Amino acid sequence: MLKLAKPSQLVAGVRARAGGNKQRNVGRRPLQLGATLVIAPGDELLYSDFEDYAGDHADLDEVLAVLAR
Repeated sequence: MLKLAKPSQLVAGVRARAGGNKQRNVGRRPLQLGATLVIAPGDELLYSDFEDYAGDHADLDEVLAVLAR
């Protein structure tokens, strides 16, 4: 649980709230984290990034660079 409560997560939450975003329904599994995967034909994994905390997302430039190859 402490891994999910990082100062950067708090900053991201404040920034989202200041931008007008408001969390309404957390659903059944509010602590589930996401991932970004780029998989090529033949099940070849080209890129993976797993979230360490809510608001931690893959770097878009990295994902685009992998897709450009």
